[in-house]
Amino acid sequence: MSLNVGILGHVDCGKTTLTRILAELASTDAFDKHARNSGRQNTLDLGFSTLTIDGRRLALIDCPGHSSLIKAVLAASSVLDMALVVIDAANGIQPQTAEHLLLCSIFCPNHIMIVLNKIDLVPADEIPNIKKKLSKQLKTLEVNPNCLIVPLSLNNIDPEGKKLLLESIKQSLFEPERHNTGKFLMAVDHCFAVKGKGTVMTGTVVDGSISLNQQIELPLIKESRKVKGLESWKTKAEKIMLGERAAILVQNIDSDRFSRAMICEPGVLTEIQSCLCDVNAIAFYRTTVTSGTKFHITAGFETVVAQCHFLKPTENDEYENIPSLQSDCLVLMELEHPIYSRPDTFYIASKLEHQGKGCRFAFYGKLSNISNSTSTIKRFVRKEKRGQVQRIENNQSLICQSLFKKETKISIFEGMSVILSTGEIGRIESAFGKTGKTRISFSQPLADTTIATFETNKRIEVVLYLKKYQHDKNMLCKLIRSTPSVVSLRLISRSSFLYSRGEVDDDGLPKDYKLKKLRAGSRRLDTFVNRATGKSSSQVEKLVTGGRVRLNDEVCTKKSYNVQREDVIDVWSGPFPENKELAEVERTEIVDYEVTDKGYDFTVKSWKKFIVDNWRGG
Repeated sequence: MSLNVGILGHVDCGKTTLTRILAELASTDAFDKHARNSGRQNTLDLGFSTLTIDGRRLALIDCPGHSSLIKAVLAASSVLDMALVVIDAANGIQPQTAEHLLLCSIFCPNHIMIVLNKIDLVPADEIPNIKKKLSKQLKTLEVNPNCLIVPLSLNNIDPEGKKLLLESIKQSLFEPERHNTGKFLMAVDHCFAVKGKGTVMTGTVVDGSISLNQQIELPLIKESRKVKGLESWKTKAEKIMLGERAAILVQNIDSDRFSRAMICEPGVLTEIQSCLCDVNAIAFYRTTVTSGTKFHITAGFETVVAQCHFLKPTENDEYENIPSLQSDCLVLMELEHPIYSRPDTFYIASKLEHQGKGCRFAFYGKLSNISNSTSTIKRFVRKEKRGQVQRIENNQSLICQSLFKKETKISIFEGMSVILSTGEIGRIESAFGKTGKTRISFSQPLADTTIATFETNKRIEVVLYLKKYQHDKNMLCKLIRSTPSVVSLRLISRSSFLYSRGEVDDDGLPKDYKLKKLRAGSRRLDTFVNRATGKSSSQVEKLVTGGRVRLNDEVCTKKSYNVQREDVIDVWSGPFPENKELAEVERTEIVDYEVTDKGYDFTVKSWKKFIVDNWRGG
């Protein structure tokens, strides 16, 4: 069985030189032929070549070292069995070396060999210390510190050096475990036209096999074709098996429409618009991974931007929205455009636009629970409303104030349970008058100590815990909790009640807002926050990029987002002093706007100190 071997490392460390030394047969873009044509010295795309050791074929994948070309490396990583990582002895582990080693620690952690190149540039007596230091660094990167480290000078390699290199590779060979469903799937890395023949797609068979005259599907362009020609390493073939390189000839396809993608047996791949996946955090990613952040998701040979929401599974197949990535959580990914993949495909999330210092890879896992809509996933955020006891009517009934505003349609909340700060659980019986007061009844008499507390003019709080569902805006749910665990639930469908938007907001939130008029030059989020809060442009930029601004209950770091009618914008002020799980925010809700010759005139509801869940902690 063939082995797919990645040649990885920082730019100009000697990857292509190593490939030239090893390769017996050059194939697609080997030794970066485009670089030779343009006079460049650095690899810009994946290059493929091969050698055979003891009857075992090795497919060598020469990967580019530039940070801006990491997409090509991510694509190659999905088919790697082992890796040869080239490290410059004079410079050690450089930024791209670290990124490539990190990918190796995920894809092939136990099958890595280090080629320590350019040893002619360091004193010979320093090499043992360099190897020792390198082993420690590999351990830090979660790579096997006992992997082979072969010191060489590739530019001046002699027969003994090449023999050492080949023997070391031979020592590292192994039998890969491949999952074969029998259904053809191939990762296409290059596509080009051959005059008078058709279009050739080259790649690696990652499942099943491919035969001459077989019908294949090209999901990316939603077309099917028959295989007219088949080669492996420039040799004609009738059939090519799992793990092998293949060149497939088809007709009537424009090669410009189709480059790096997956092709398959018809029906194998599914169109994915959203998915709920397991998630593993990458410790080297230093920024807090907050819900609502957009990441580049690479799955197979496709990379797409997705908005990521982190969820905790609860009972009844429901999921609680949590503010940031935590252990044992899941991630709901909403893709900006569909991709074609299948369940259990490996994915990795990254910030590819980041070009500074630091790790760009945030988390990884496997695709699962695939769908074309997030509405099938029951997810919610926790809300709470607080009031206080105004009057005790008898030992099983009291009047509560400040739990609702006078505009609230209290009938929506009738029958929901509340908990007193003294511990008793009651239920909302009905409205009391027209000022937002409610009557609370209890199945068991109030404790004497509770009545005594009230009679001494001490405050007794009444708390209503709620779930606000995000998959269905017509659902509201009470949540009783005398402890952090859920005691019981009761769903209310708002569609069964008739009321206008002016009577009650979606979840009965406080109405102590001010109705304001704002004028802004555009609908950009940063411009709007500047006008709504009065903060300077630099302050607003820090707030938005630092994850301190939430849009419709989701963190939004996109300054250029154009705000819409009914958008709710929260600007984080700080933790609520009495409960660090809550936060004070400046909330602005856009009621309407008009386009004028000077920009936009907004009508908004504004709350200066609004209490929400603390999505930032601390």
